[in-house]
Amino acid sequence: MAIINSKDYIINGKKIEIRNAVTSDAYKMVELLKKLASETKFMMREPDEINTEVEDQEKKIENLLQSDKGLLLVALVDNQIVGFLAISSRNLKRIKHIGSFVIGVEKKYWGTGIAKYFMEEMLNWSQSIGLRRLELDVVEENTRGIELYKKYGFKVEGKKIDDHYIGNNQYLNTIVMGKIIN
Repeated sequence: MAIINSKDYIINGKKIEIRNAVTSDAYKMVELLKKLASETKFMMREPDEINTEVEDQEKKIENLLQSDKGLLLVALVDNQIVGFLAISSRNLKRIKHIGSFVIGVEKKYWGTGIAKYFMEEMLNWSQSIGLRRLELDVVEENTRGIELYKKYGFKVEGKKIDDHYIGNNQYLNTIVMGKIIN
């Protein structure tokens, strides 16, 4: 099972808990995903594309909890989920050494260090299970995110042109980043 020890951090006088998601977090995760989709164009889905079925979210969480190659972390402030990190690896022999991840944090908590703590937990976990490579896609306009990933040794490996549609005939580019960890 992909389990990390729960950790508490104090950021701007507030306690923030970083821990594994559990199935009882499903409703709060759905609410967070809807909020993130409406706060920024950096996420993949529009608010109306978020699967609001709590049972489906429970299954996703349970599958990651039971997976040796997947991890779902949440950040909680005042018992509310304000961020998440999800990483998974496929069970195909030629690519099972690769972990792909995504981070989402409520806009009002940007710059507080939550994403940094997620990154550190993910890197430690990835090394402990023997992943060799980590990768992600990030919208080019997400300069804060790109700088965070670079700080942790991720390199720009390419760019997808006009692949992220944000409405009104506007498209954004996506940066492909990766890091070798072992």
